[in-house]
Amino acid sequence: MTEMTTTAAQTVTRFAPDDAAGLISNAELTLEALRLIQSTGTPVPTHTNSQYGTLRWLYFNGDHRGFATEKEAAQAVMRGLGGKWDKTPGSLFQFTRTLSTGVKLEIVVERAAVCNRVVTGVEKVVTEVPASPAVQAHTVVEEVEIVEWKCEPVMGETTLGEESA
Repeated sequence: MTEMTTTAAQTVTRFAPDDAAGLISNAELTLEALRLIQSTGTPVPTHTNSQYGTLRWLYFNGDHRGFATEKEAAQAVMRGLGGKWDKTPGSLFQFTRTLSTGVKLEIVVERAAVCNRVVTGVEKVVTEVPASPAVQAHTVVEEVEIVEWKCEPVMGETTLGEESA
C-alpha cells in the first residue's frame, strides 16, 4: 500500500507494500530511478531497497568507491542527478532527495568529510567519583575541547539545477 503525504514543500510517497503488486510497483519505480542514474553517468548506489523505494550511496569508514574523498564522491552523485538535496547533520551527514516518483535518494558521509572541526575553547569538567571497596572517593578534573563544526555548501559555487546543495 502506498501512502501520500503532502507538505508545504513537496508531496512524499511512503512505500509500504502489503502485496506482490505493491512490491512490483516499487521495484519498477526503483528501476526507473536506476535508469536515470545510468543515463546521467552518476555513480551507482552502494545500497538499494526496492521494497521501500530507497537508493543509498554510503561513503564513510574510508569507502569512497574510487573517489579521492567522501566529499568528492557525494559531489559526483549530486552533480549527476542535480536538483535540491536536503541536509541532515549529525556524526554522519545525510543528503536526501525524493524524486517525483517517490523514490528516495540518500547520500551518507562522515561529518568531518564535509565540515571543518574548529576548537573554540577548552572547559574544565569536574567529576566526583564515589567511593567503592577498591577506590577512595576522589575528584577528577578533565579539560574538554569546545568544538564547532563549520559546514560549507558541499557543492561550493557549483549549482545543481536551479538550486545549490
